[in-house]
Amino acid sequence: SAGDESTRWSPELLERAASIRAIVFDIDGVMTDGRLYRDDSGQEIKAFHSRDGLGLKGLMRNGFEVVALTARNSRLVQVRMRELGIENLHQGREDKGAAFAEILQQLDLDAAQVAYMGDDLVDWPAQVVSRRRRRVDHRAGRLCHPCSRRPRRGPGSGRTAACGPRSAGRMAAVVPVKHRRWS
Repeated sequence: SAGDESTRWSPELLERAASIRAIVFDIDGVMTDGRLYRDDSGQEIKAFHSRDGLGLKGLMRNGFEVVALTARNSRLVQVRMRELGIENLHQGREDKGAAFAEILQQLDLDAAQVAYMGDDLVDWPAQVVSRRRRRVDHRAGRLCHPCSRRPRRGPGSGRTAACGPRSAGRMAAVVPVKHRRWS
C-alpha cells in the first residue's frame, strides 16, 4: 500500500516533495553517462535510457513542469526532448546560475518549489542561486544527483541509486509523483 511504501523515504524528503512543482534536469551526466561520443563523420552520439523518458513523462502527466538545462548545444538533445514532449529546453547555457534564475522567473516559482538534478561543477551556480532565493533551508526544494557524482554526506543528500544514463532521472521522479498521489 502507499502508506507502507512511503516509509522508504525520510519525513524531510517527503516534506520537500510536497512543495515541488518543477524539476530541472542537466543532460550530460544525468540523462546520459557524461561521455561524448563521435562517429567517423564527427556526428555526436549520446545514449539516453528509456526509463528516464518514462519517468519524465510521468512527471508531466502528474502536473510537474520538466525543464532541461545544458551547457552544451546538441541537435540530438533537441530531438530527444521533443520526443518526450519537453518544450522547456535551455541549451548552450554555461552560466547555469543565471539560467536557473531565468527559469524560476519564467515559471513564476520560488526556488523551494523547484528540484534540480545535476552532476558536475557547472551545475553548482544553479544551486547557489537556489540557496540565495531560499531563506529557511538554503537549498532548492530538492537537489539531487546521479550516483556517478561524488556523494555529499548526511541524510537526504539527494543521491539516487542509479548512475546516468541508467535511469537516474526516473528515480528522481519517483518521490514527487508518489507524494502527490498520496496527498
